Amino acid sequence: MSRPKILVVEDDPVISMLLRNRLAKLGYQIAAIVSTGEEAIALAEKDPPDLVLMDIKLEGPMDGVETACHLRTVLDVPVIYATAFTDEALLARAREAEPLGYLVKPYGEKELRSAIEMALYKNRMERRLKASEARFRNLSEAAPFGISVMAPDTSFEYFNPKFTEIFGYTTDDVSDIDTLFEKAFPDNNYRDRVCSDWRRETLSKGRMGEVEPKNFVVTCKDGTHKMISFRTVILGCGQHIATYQDITAETAAQEEILRAKTQWELTFDAVSDCTMILDEEHRIVRMNRAMCQALKIEQDRALGRNCCEVVHGQTVSPDNCPHAKMLDSSGECQSEVVADRLGGVFDVRISPIRIKDGPIMGSVYTARNITERKRAEDKLRRANDLQQQLLATAATAIFIVDSGGKITEVNNEFCRMTGYSEEEAIGKTCRSFWGDQCKANCALHLPNLGKDIVKVQANFRAKDGRVLTVLKNASMMTNEQGEIVGGIESFIDVTDLIQARMIAEYANQAKTDFLTNMSHELRTPLNAIIGFSELLLDHSAGEINDEQSLYLGDVLDSAHYLLDLINGILDLAKVEAGKMELEASELQVVQLIEHSLTMIREKATKHGLSISLNVDCGLEDLEIQADEVKLKQIMYNLLSNAAKFTPDGGAISVGLRRTEDEVIVSVTDTGIGLKAEDRERIFQMFEQVDSSYTRSEAGTGIGLALTKSLVNLHGGGIWVESEGEGRGSAFHFTIPIVEPQSNTPNSFLPGPGVYETISSHTNNLSTPSTILAVEDVERNLNLMSAILRKSGHRVIQSRNAEDGLLLAKIEKPDLILMDIELPAMDGLTAVRALKQSPETAAIPVVAVTARAMAADEEECLATGCAAYISKPFDFRVLRQVIRDLLRRTSEG
Repeated sequence: MSRPKILVVEDDPVISMLLRNRLAKLGYQIAAIVSTGEEAIALAEKDPPDLVLMDIKLEGPMDGVETACHLRTVLDVPVIYATAFTDEALLARAREAEPLGYLVKPYGEKELRSAIEMALYKNRMERRLKASEARFRNLSEAAPFGISVMAPDTSFEYFNPKFTEIFGYTTDDVSDIDTLFEKAFPDNNYRDRVCSDWRRETLSKGRMGEVEPKNFVVTCKDGTHKMISFRTVILGCGQHIATYQDITAETAAQEEILRAKTQWELTFDAVSDCTMILDEEHRIVRMNRAMCQALKIEQDRALGRNCCEVVHGQTVSPDNCPHAKMLDSSGECQSEVVADRLGGVFDVRISPIRIKDGPIMGSVYTARNITERKRAEDKLRRANDLQQQLLATAATAIFIVDSGGKITEVNNEFCRMTGYSEEEAIGKTCRSFWGDQCKANCALHLPNLGKDIVKVQANFRAKDGRVLTVLKNASMMTNEQGEIVGGIESFIDVTDLIQARMIAEYANQAKTDFLTNMSHELRTPLNAIIGFSELLLDHSAGEINDEQSLYLGDVLDSAHYLLDLINGILDLAKVEAGKMELEASELQVVQLIEHSLTMIREKATKHGLSISLNVDCGLEDLEIQADEVKLKQIMYNLLSNAAKFTPDGGAISVGLRRTEDEVIVSVTDTGIGLKAEDRERIFQMFEQVDSSYTRSEAGTGIGLALTKSLVNLHGGGIWVESEGEGRGSAFHFTIPIVEPQSNTPNSFLPGPGVYETISSHTNNLSTPSTILAVEDVERNLNLMSAILRKSGHRVIQSRNAEDGLLLAKIEKPDLILMDIELPAMDGLTAVRALKQSPETAAIPVVAVTARAMAADEEECLATGCAAYISKPFDFRVLRQVIRDLLRRTSEG
């Protein structure tokens, strides 16, 4: 160890010599002995000594105090004063140099040694302290966190740059801890809480110790807010050294991580697929909610267990374990797994988890339930197989086209019907077969059409040149976006059917013509039979005896029976031909039933039959939309049958009830009843129940067939119930209830029943009228003339249309009765000629004809006839029509 070098500054040579000897004796090394301050500074700058012994009073410009100050502050050389001066002023001035010792002359060797050693020790300590302070300052200046040093009185001694960077404050801005709290925590309540926590922590540590770190939100000088972590250390001297870590970004990052973690957990649990995370040993790290629910297990019970045990109930991994395959291949693995515990077939995908290019740490296991998809695929496959079978076996020609109209597939029937092979047809456009006939109805050409083709008749050109008449359907095929991607067409060959229909229509027309001719040929003689019989019975040709009256009654009844038969056959023919139409009007059901009952009341009274009407409550004023004439005919037919086939003393009842959308009318009797096998048969044409009673009662076998047709025409149904022969019958029919509609006006001719209220005696006009009768059949002409003359009219006769037109112009009759079927010129041609002539246009014309089809009446009225009467006519009807027309003419 080297000896300490001591520089002696002494202007007294004796004392200098004495000090040299003493210092040498004490073992110190003498750097030099100089007498002035300037010399001492010069030597110290060249070779700094370990210690300077300095006399205060020196020669030269600089005394010892000034020299000591320079050595101490500039060169950092320790100084011990050795002087004989002890006045206070000098000592006060000497202390400015912060000397490490003070020797008062004279002093002994022991005192000198003690002073030197103490000064050297203090110097070493000071140097260490300064080095420590330098290191502390260097560290604090470079520290990434704020540092403050606070004196025991809570005033701040030091802020490092980072503190100022964080807070924006310097020691000039913040003098003590209270000022810092006031600026950093402007909110009073928050500041009080922070201060309270800080004081409680620092006081609990006493004079020394470390305070637990605290995190607070502070307000900086620029107004920003930061999250700061405080940590305080209390030194033994009472100083507080505090560190301030800006953790704003760290806190935000942690919050973001927490949000991301929460979001990931929510997303993980929200995934509808069964998902779990496995480690490299197949152990479950985490399961989502879907997996827990599928396995019916809490997540805590599954964590750490082998997935094979939890998912498959096995202790070892199966041979096709997708997780094992993933570990072997180090890549994603996918397979279909039947997992009974999960409940079906699953598409399992395993994705490895690794950090960058490091080893696999685990995997993400995702299982998507594809049970329904597999079923749908299987169903689709079966549907495709069925489609192919249908295409192959269908008796309908079928082909499929793409969006461009090109054929992509045909079935066997297409090839058989058209003669084209599958190879020949595929690739052709559908228009090459249909031409332009379907273009207006094809959605491929008109995308906005929005409808399919259903049962459209078209022509198809076969391979051999034949043109087939087909009935086709076509439907567009669309994708999920609703775009047309093609179409499917089917058709059947109706060429033979069309020909058969034409033949049937011809036959039907022939039947209609036959019925029309038959009606005319039968009605013409019946008109004379019925008319002359009524005149004779009316004693218009003189008195007759009872036997003659009886015979004439039989003739009249037989004629009416034949007329009913003809009318029934014609009505059925109209229904079958679709030529009978409903003339619906709003009518009261109860009123119509009561009127119908009056039509059979006389016969019922004659045979002792009781009649009753049972109407459900609330239906007394029920109104429906129906054809009144046809509904009366239905009721009359059923009531007539009930009266006809019920023995004397029996009972007939009519019931009325309703459901939500229809009325039900029932006609019940205590008559002969029906066998079970007859309940359907009696509604067929010309069918009658075979019994001794029915054989005694005449019938045509048409009434119930016509009744059923009329009920069906209304959209209703009819049926019969009977417990057997001799136990009565109940006929029920329904009429749908529809919303009321405006009444359809009827023709001038009143319906059945109107004339029942007309008095049977002759209603003569006050002024006789001239009537022209045009009829080619002499007996019918004579009949009409007799009836008219009896009514007081003047009658002009004509056997043909030509004479009739001439007589009309000459005689100017008040009314003309015109037959339609006339030789040469027919009646309708004559009516047109009458209406075209100004001389005869105003004369009303009544068509009196044996043509009794619905179209005949329409044609007559459309030609210009004022009324229409079919033969054989009721002379009361004829009289009433004439009365009404003549009154109208006179009033007009």
